[in-house]
Amino acid sequence: MSKPAASRLEKTPTRNRNATWSGLTQTILRTGAIYLDDCPDRRIIPIWLIVFGCVSLVQSFIDIGKRCFRKKNEGDEDGANRERYAGRSGNCLESILSFFLFIWIIIGSAWVFGYYSRFNDCGEDCCHPVPYIFSFVTLILIYTVSFMICCCCCLTICCAAFIGGSAGD
Repeated sequence: MSKPAASRLEKTPTRNRNATWSGLTQTILRTGAIYLDDCPDRRIIPIWLIVFGCVSLVQSFIDIGKRCFRKKNEGDEDGANRERYAGRSGNCLESILSFFLFIWIIIGSAWVFGYYSRFNDCGEDCCHPVPYIFSFVTLILIYTVSFMICCCCCLTICCAAFIGGSAGD
């Protein structure tokens, strides 16, 4: 028996988000790998891209694995116990990886943005423009999306407080 259309549609945004994020992280990883030897002045920039891409992909695979495991064990009581244990370990590992990525983004920001003033004046020993500009744009996008998420959360909290305060009157 097939699932109703509404049930299939609920999961589509998550699938699209995972596919999009996996594609972006693969691009980040490939860019770092392709230009690994083309940054004699700042070799750390392609390495930063490679590590960021690898850790993000591992995090995506853990998330996908948890979803598959959850779907496989639906309706199974022993599966529910295994799911709880796997969910805790997956959440713990995801939290560690998220913390690592947070620190890695801060470190990468220092490396990439700190190199900005020398990038235009360094001559032949300069880092190839593709990994440098790609790192620069990636960091700007990460900060922009993070800022937008924070704004949406704050707006949601303010609306909830306003609606909650109005309901008590």
